[in-house]
Amino acid sequence: MSLLVSGAASATAAPAASFSGWIGIADARLQRDRLVVLDQATLRVREPRAGGARGPVAFTYHRTGTFEVGLNRTRLRFDRAAFTERLAIRSSAGSLAGGRLAADDEDYLVIAGGRAVAPPVVWCCTPDGTEVVVESDGRADAPRVIGGGIDGDRVRLVLRGADGSVILRSSAPGRLADADAPDGSRTDAVLGINPGDGLVDIDRGRMVWSDDPDGGVVWIAVPSDAGPGPAVAVGVPGTVHRLWAAAGGGVVLTRQGLVWRVYRLTPAPSRRLVWAGRQRPVVGVGNGSVAIAEGRRILTSRGGRARRVATARGPVPALTADGDRVAWFERMRRRERNGWTRRTVARLGRVR
Repeated sequence: MSLLVSGAASATAAPAASFSGWIGIADARLQRDRLVVLDQATLRVREPRAGGARGPVAFTYHRTGTFEVGLNRTRLRFDRAAFTERLAIRSSAGSLAGGRLAADDEDYLVIAGGRAVAPPVVWCCTPDGTEVVVESDGRADAPRVIGGGIDGDRVRLVLRGADGSVILRSSAPGRLADADAPDGSRTDAVLGINPGDGLVDIDRGRMVWSDDPDGGVVWIAVPSDAGPGPAVAVGVPGTVHRLWAAAGGGVVLTRQGLVWRVYRLTPAPSRRLVWAGRQRPVVGVGNGSVAIAEGRRILTSRGGRARRVATARGPVPALTADGDRVAWFERMRRRERNGWTRRTVARLGRVR
């Protein structure tokens, strides 16, 4: 499947940017001047046999990669109609599903997923455009990254060891003069917590986690090289299904009976309901804003209840927000002479 859109790209402003096909978007982040997409796929290929033997050799590999498209000076239009591939992580050891992106205004962090091996972590990028491999350990008993993020000039990762121990590993890939050099600033702090996958996150001076999701307990603290500072517990109704660190606190997705809810949390402690419904939403968080896809309805919040800002033209696999902007993806189909064609289309809007 070709990932890059075909067709001419505008030199000034494009209202949408596209991929051909319905790509497997695992995550996305809207930065100051670009939109970054984390795509995941399982690919089956055939290659000729060595020595001229008859018949091809078939094998499967798994790929996690980022694609980027720039924004024009208004930051509400794309500078072209096509995404460009930026980096790729490939493995034949097992699926890389479940990857995550973390980002600030300029840099981003790729945490590849998967359960067969410990996921690699790649930071992008040095001033000359070089990626830095922050974590890569192929041992069967290697510590697994279960969460993390960018905190100022520090990358902070939460890892669980094979013995169940949990550590907070901090490093500074942006300070390295050589992307392949060891990071002398790296530190490890032992944590007395045990969060599940997807239930710990770090972003810009906040760390949130839950090691009691069924009890609806979420903890908020300030991370540091020595570990998180004093933590405040915030209770929410129902079971915690996903967490995001956010300016001032965090955002949590819960389920109670048939009802899904999205709350903002602060270390006051307090919670504020952002959205509730009976369909599991797609949620994106960034720079103080929350974006929610309820079916094809795109809703956003900067503080209170989420309000509708757009209606998608197709199913929404992912969305993200950044302050006063929201970006979402639509899976589109078009009838052509030779059958149906599929596209994944990115669009931009304003947060209300």
